[in-house]
Amino acid sequence: ASGLRGRGGAGFPVAKKWSATAAEPEPRYVVGNGDEGDPGSYGDRLLMERDPHRILEGLALAAFAVGARHGLILVRSEYPTAADRLRAAVAEAREAGHLGAQVHGSPVDFDVQVVVGAGSYVAGEETALLHALAGLRAAVRARPPYPTSRGFLGRPTAVNNVETLAAVPWIVRHGGTAYARLGHPEEPGTKLVCLSQRFRRPGVYEVEFGVPLRHLVQDLGGGLREPYQLRAVQE
Repeated sequence: ASGLRGRGGAGFPVAKKWSATAAEPEPRYVVGNGDEGDPGSYGDRLLMERDPHRILEGLALAAFAVGARHGLILVRSEYPTAADRLRAAVAEAREAGHLGAQVHGSPVDFDVQVVVGAGSYVAGEETALLHALAGLRAAVRARPPYPTSRGFLGRPTAVNNVETLAAVPWIVRHGGTAYARLGHPEEPGTKLVCLSQRFRRPGVYEVEFGVPLRHLVQDLGGGLREPYQLRAVQE
């Protein structure tokens, strides 16, 4: 109902990925992709550092949807603070009973492991990421088979970017229809946009899909600092 798509770049429908994973035999896994390596991007880092519990909640909801008992989050090695804060959040969640065996007295078992990458840019691609999680060289493999049928340790796995996972708790709380009203009919929802230090107002902004590019550059970023001039934009 929400129309949520992956925020890691491919834009694959999340519900379709989760449904495909849930249809496969157990054991199943869920993975959070925190290997953000695109130049000028730091939205994932801020999410992991400032709101790690939201990511864990999104991962737990993904696990509930696909029937997974174990989740992993891979954090790029250049983000040590993000890894530390995620580990601390996992410990706090276990202490509060949100993770572990029979969560809050239910029949649901779920726990999370935080893994630090080995510094490979290509590990952001999901098949390479799964190799890295298994202790192998982060090399891309041909698809099919897709991770939804043969992923982590050869088992069905749903891999989602941490920004994607961070959107899930809001959707569960407010409903998919409410989320679908945000953004553009063909691309509902919101996206984090990173503006570099060359803007007058640098930072990470959450915007709805479909906003004009001028809104990002002028209204939010305030234009470029002197002496820089905007000459071209690459999408």
